[in-house]
Amino acid sequence: RVTEIPTAMILTEGIAKSSKLSPNFMLSHMLSGDSLSSTLKDQAGLSAAQIAQNAQLVSYNVLEELRNKYRDTWTVSEGIYNLLPNEKVDSNSITVDMVKGLGVGIQFPNHPNSFYFEAAQWIRNNLTFDKLILSYIDYDPSGVNEPTLIVTIKPGANSRTVYTEFNH
Repeated sequence: RVTEIPTAMILTEGIAKSSKLSPNFMLSHMLSGDSLSSTLKDQAGLSAAQIAQNAQLVSYNVLEELRNKYRDTWTVSEGIYNLLPNEKVDSNSITVDMVKGLGVGIQFPNHPNSFYFEAAQWIRNNLTFDKLILSYIDYDPSGVNEPTLIVTIKPGANSRTVYTEFNH
């Protein structure tokens, strides 16, 4: 069941990187790539306010719960990113969830790769999510690669689909 955002916390205007998404997280925690240096923009058929509200769902239902369980042993590695002009995304891809503020990538620095499987099991058993992906993609030329747990959530019904991804 999706935890609803308290009415007084719902972001509707004046959205900035310092906007509070939930008790312990700001919008800046969920921004990725070029979005870190800019503000949210209307994209993928949603207004910036709607994207921020989606990010609040992720923050309340995923980030706050991870903080309660794992304290400060994890980081957000991926979050909302702005589409480039004329960039299109597949409406069924994880990318569109990230663009709409409905997903987040999590990493646990200084933990062995086996820990990610344990964390994925905990998320599967304890959190509401639409998709949970345990991803290990060998793309860092330095050879330092960490798995990522990608979690997406929808405002309504969530499919609770679990995937693994390796060098995809």
